[in-house]
Amino acid sequence: MLLVYVSSTQQMEATNVFDAILRDPQTVREINDQFVPVLVDGDANREMGILAAMLCSEIKKPVSFPFMMWLTAEGNPVAWLPLDSYAAEDEIISRIQQSQSVVINMWNTDREYIEKNSASDNANRRERYKAPTFKTSLPSENQALLMGVFRQLHSQFDHFSGNIDGMGSLLLTSIQECFTQVASHPALDEMTRQRARTVISGNARALLSSAAVDAIDGGFYTSRSDANWSTVTRDRNGLMQTRAIQSFAMIGQALDDASILSAAEKAMQFHEANFALDGGLYANIAAISLMPKEAQCWSIETLKATLAASEYALLKYHYDWQDMGNVPPESDPKREFFRLNLLVPKHDLADSAAHQSITAQQAQALLNSAHAKLSVARKKLLETSVLPPKVAQAQVTLATASAYASLFAATGKEEYRAKAVTIFAAFRRAFHHEDGIHFFQDSLYPTTTLARAGLIALAQQTALDVYDITLDEAALTYGDSLSDTLVQDYLLDGNIEEVPRSARFINLPITDQSMIFDKSTVGLVKQNLVRLRHLSREVPASLYQAAQINVEKIEQSPLIHSDYLLGLLYQENHAIISLPADVDDEVRQAITRLPLRLFSRKLTPGNGGKVIYSLHRADDVTITDAAAIKALDQPK
Repeated sequence: MLLVYVSSTQQMEATNVFDAILRDPQTVREINDQFVPVLVDGDANREMGILAAMLCSEIKKPVSFPFMMWLTAEGNPVAWLPLDSYAAEDEIISRIQQSQSVVINMWNTDREYIEKNSASDNANRRERYKAPTFKTSLPSENQALLMGVFRQLHSQFDHFSGNIDGMGSLLLTSIQECFTQVASHPALDEMTRQRARTVISGNARALLSSAAVDAIDGGFYTSRSDANWSTVTRDRNGLMQTRAIQSFAMIGQALDDASILSAAEKAMQFHEANFALDGGLYANIAAISLMPKEAQCWSIETLKATLAASEYALLKYHYDWQDMGNVPPESDPKREFFRLNLLVPKHDLADSAAHQSITAQQAQALLNSAHAKLSVARKKLLETSVLPPKVAQAQVTLATASAYASLFAATGKEEYRAKAVTIFAAFRRAFHHEDGIHFFQDSLYPTTTLARAGLIALAQQTALDVYDITLDEAALTYGDSLSDTLVQDYLLDGNIEEVPRSARFINLPITDQSMIFDKSTVGLVKQNLVRLRHLSREVPASLYQAAQINVEKIEQSPLIHSDYLLGLLYQENHAIISLPADVDDEVRQAITRLPLRLFSRKLTPGNGGKVIYSLHRADDVTITDAAAIKALDQPK
């Protein structure tokens, strides 16, 4: 049998399990004697990560990495086991050995039965995994669905804490983007927009004053380890940074909030400093991806030895440092942070300044100097981190280009637009080869790193984002070509499958319709095709039909379909700006500054400098000046 380990750089704690296995000679010997061991990158081979989640649902267990799966040589699953990367080492080894002994005994006792039974189970699984027939809904039904779902999602917002309930432990960037687009959409009623503004405002401010943002470097943490972001896991990756940066840039623009925009810009500085590579490419992991605990939180002894007395006195009050640690016991039941202090503000800086009898300017200066000293101390600790070299990834590079596009739209800084264009061009040079897009820049085994449908959809979305801020039709042409690629290689039996048959590792149809680890493929394709249609681009009818989800499925689980909801929002509530080639530069600039993805910028062959604004359920409006364009993203 094959013993397959599926893992992901988005969960760096998974290395704990591999380290535990390597330190146990008996387990290593048994793996090599009894199985063909295979390590699968669940980011590059996206379908295997999705399959792990599907198989976990069959045994009613939460998915976690690494995920162990035993397969016959024909690719039929026999047994599987999600491993807890946070468990104690002896517990990890005990569970692995117990499971392996059961599988080995079954195989040696009746191999023929296992092969026959696993083949039968997989045949039934193939039928279950096929996407159901789509039931077409009327525009009025879609509008009712959107309004009902938005109300339902709004009800999950906790006005007291700022959290959105039921979102799991990951940073909730997709639902933030969904609410941000609703908050600014000019075709929606004021009550719906105001509800959305309440959510994004409360949630963004709650996160920015929590442990979700590192006080020293400004980077975002991937996930929380308690109920309210008082404590977080230490793994940080490039993809989640870009998702958070883009989300907060959009929120800052929607609310016209300089502090939220500043946080997004500072996080981008962190992203550049840690994940950037030569030539405009980006990696997903770096030394900062899994900091030692001592580099994230601090003992009183270390703080006193590192900081000047005035710095320590201010920060002790500002962060409420304690000899026993400042993490609430309910947020740290395992006492992982005993005698350690996180840098999470407990008092406003102005209040902290008054407490120390100094001015706000003096307090800010002391805060900055203290953070600089702690940053130096952290870098020394990180020098001992052992991680593989940084490797360029198409997914992170694309997401970085889109994040820069959002920062440009929000701030108008030309450097951000230039970087979005440069990084997107670097992606095309490095990852788009003659045989298609690849997840990694170079590979000895091209089939294993050939782009999955989700990566194609992400590339198409980034092409449209770059077009939004440049109005460069070459980006649209590239987006059109990716639609053709999806139809040719990934559209099978009317479904968008993650992997083409030429690269399929396991005989199952994997269609990504919900946000399990990142944005769903169907959700992204839905958004992209609607945006292309608004621009009068030719969209393959078969692909458009495949990028649909039944209303019943969305109503059951709207949270995991929020990216698809955005596509539905764009489809049923268009906001299209048609502009001629000879429009003046000021108007053109204002159009490129409109919120990303919310307004479709449609180039027309006419002249005369007139801009036509077409809004759903409203008469077309002629616009002749930049001020009127700027007013469009502040609907009354």
